[in-house]
Amino acid sequence: MSDLYRPPDENLGSPHPADSDEDDEEEEPEQEQDGEEEEDDDAAFSAMEGRVQQATQVAGQVTQSALPMDAPPTWPALAHQELIIAILRDWSKNGTEELVDEDVTNLSGFTRIAAGAGMSAAVDLRDATFVAVLRTLLEDWVANWSGGDGDDEEE
Repeated sequence: MSDLYRPPDENLGSPHPADSDEDDEEEEPEQEQDGEEEEDDDAAFSAMEGRVQQATQVAGQVTQSALPMDAPPTWPALAHQELIIAILRDWSKNGTEELVDEDVTNLSGFTRIAAGAGMSAAVDLRDATFVAVLRTLLEDWVANWSGGDGDDEEE
């Protein structure tokens, strides 16, 4: 399994495979590097897990607080899914490390706007309208809202 963590050029092997002494000498530093890489991987996965947990919690809070009481029963799951996707995309695309209160306020507002649009649509189009509006607002948020404070001041 440790081969999965080695860079591709290390898998090429020695030009002299019969010379086992050179291989033994080279393995000690590689094992230390592998240990360091595993520690880096563990830290990266730990950070990722924390971000995913925060995304899940925020999505749950926003869904609960922003959807109207008479929303169709499918909307909480749809909103939860769309919110998690957007939050994780924001972290990936914009390097955001954690959400702030303004982000939660924006996500809640987008969810309320999408719910209003969905509730005003014909019954058979409510889910589609809700998801389309929410997804579009969230895509715009990822592309243009996150980290935009510095950009706005310069213009």
